[in-house]
Amino acid sequence: MTHHYLLPDVLIALGKKLRILRHLKDDKLDTVAAATKISKSTLSKIENGTYSSLCIEMLIALANYYNTHPALLLTFEQ
Repeated sequence: MTHHYLLPDVLIALGKKLRILRHLKDDKLDTVAAATKISKSTLSKIENGTYSSLCIEMLIALANYYNTHPALLLTFEQ
């Protein structure tokens, strides 16, 4: 079966996953921003699925912060 992913769907799924991970750690955006060097505003947009300029460096910083592999942040059920 072939899957066709659209950028908005991927961004929304990623954002939801990141917000869940942040809430599980009971962290605020400020804490994540300071640790990842990603601005609070950008993190908010990423979590809301509205930041389409996400680069691999940001993805790696977030994966490192949440102690997971970057590929797992982009793995989700359709």
